Amino acid sequence: MKENQIKGVLTELVENKTRKSAFEIFLTTEEIPQAALTEKSSTGTTRLAIKDILFYAKQKYSQILQTNEYNLLFKEMANLETTIIQARCTLATEVKLTLVNQKRGGSETSYVVARSPFYNPDNVKAEIRVYLGRAEELGNDLEKLSTDHKFMKNAEKLIVSAMVEVMEKRGVFAGIKKSAGVSKLVTAGEVEEEKSIESSSKKSGKTPKRENPFSPKHNVKNKSYSMLGLKGRTKKEG
Repeated sequence: MKENQIKGVLTELVENKTRKSAFEIFLTTEEIPQAALTEKSSTGTTRLAIKDILFYAKQKYSQILQTNEYNLLFKEMANLETTIIQARCTLATEVKLTLVNQKRGGSETSYVVARSPFYNPDNVKAEIRVYLGRAEELGNDLEKLSTDHKFMKNAEKLIVSAMVEVMEKRGVFAGIKKSAGVSKLVTAGEVEEEKSIESSSKKSGKTPKRENPFSPKHNVKNKSYSMLGLKGRTKKEG
């Protein structure tokens, strides 16, 4: 997927959790030498007049930014851009595999993780990930796994499911009527903490039942939704 397909116009300008509004940065970032304003010459006189023009232009610009009508417009356009980008990512998924090591309780476990380009304003990286299972069970030869058609199709299914879950949480499907081509939507469940799985297995004396070798190894909390027919879960990203 081309890099410009996971970026918007307004999404790059409006304020979010990790950055200030590009409008505000543009308005407040300037370096004008004091000497340019105090110079006793015809050029200095011209620059003093230009300073007044700058002040007037910035004041008008600021007024527009503070207008509620424009603020709502910018936010709505950014929201629509987010939907457009996320839809593009879901329709043109590019799944790649990676290994993620997690340390817990003094031990380290390696997981095979699928990732794909995806825009989410709450995430720093423009990608989404899902756990596929432990490397000790699936193998850590990512090149070999990548050539396994069945494995990669399942990974793609989980990735799409995770994308749909993010979109559904944003309310993207709320105002969309069902069509003949869209029958059912089921989104990804969340990865359960390994600790809770171990605790439940100790109480019951049984090993938690797992799905096929291509599914994530933790139990999935299935949910009922309105469109698409997908199952999976997302890796929470900080």
